[in-house]
Amino acid sequence: MAGVTETKNDPKNVLYPGNPDWMKHLPESLHKTPLNELAIPGSHDSFTFYLDKTSDVGPDTSQAIRDLVKVFGGMAKDVIFKWSQTQSLSFADQLKAGIRYFDLRIASKPGSEDTYFIHCLYGSKVEASLQEINGYLEEHPTEVIILDFNHFYGMNESMHKQFMSVILETFGAKICPQKDMQSLTLDELWQNKFQVVVIYQDDVVNDFDQFWPASCIQSQWANTTDPAKMTQFFEKMHSENRPANTFRTYQGVLTPDATYIISRFSGSLKNDLVAKADPVFVQWLKKKTRGENGINICTMDFIEKESFIFELLGMNK
Repeated sequence: MAGVTETKNDPKNVLYPGNPDWMKHLPESLHKTPLNELAIPGSHDSFTFYLDKTSDVGPDTSQAIRDLVKVFGGMAKDVIFKWSQTQSLSFADQLKAGIRYFDLRIASKPGSEDTYFIHCLYGSKVEASLQEINGYLEEHPTEVIILDFNHFYGMNESMHKQFMSVILETFGAKICPQKDMQSLTLDELWQNKFQVVVIYQDDVVNDFDQFWPASCIQSQWANTTDPAKMTQFFEKMHSENRPANTFRTYQGVLTPDATYIISRFSGSLKNDLVAKADPVFVQWLKKKTRGENGINICTMDFIEKESFIFELLGMNK
């Protein structure tokens, strides 16, 4: 995990990237602070460390990209891969690095009964990854994660309920049911041995008290390829008080459309946009603080870059 545990890490300071139990070592005063007032590092499209270039393009892909695949075949899939991969670390390594919020997008796959991660290309099977995450939580009982299932493709109500049963079976009693955000503190979670907040952004969630609805989170996304416009958008959003009882996520990413990608056929998300977005986003974060209307959850592509996790954890003092 080169680049994650940096030389900035002071052995006397337990809030650093690479500390697998940073929540445990938060100042005692923050044990009674709601999770939506803590600074929590997250990853954008958390699962894209693995995407299958041999698979069909996913249902989340634009028609322009689909047309490219029809013409160029495997060569086009190589291009799609370079513009779809946003992380290089596995779930286990992201957790070890300090990530506690995961951005998850799910799809059914023709000819399979399993559910898969999806970002233009199909990723790994979801169930195995959830088991990997659960294994980490078993070894680190003070750590709390937020799983945000926010996009679904090709899933009817029956498929949703089957998938939700997999989540329930995997994490069991670790799942924190819906409650008032003010009582969602580490002290409360530890007392009840809760370690997982599951946000499930589909109407079927209304039948499950164990899962949190889309209304519990605001996700700020600039939808631009211009880093200056990204931070201008964030500044505007940051100046507005967020609704009570919600998380707020800032997605520190730049987003290409099909035209942008086609015009840079030989490029990649990492080299063309992440290289611009990450340092600008981290510089913006350095001027902010956590709190009721401050920084809460932040996500970034290639979370090991810059001092992203270091800066966020440093807000929790």
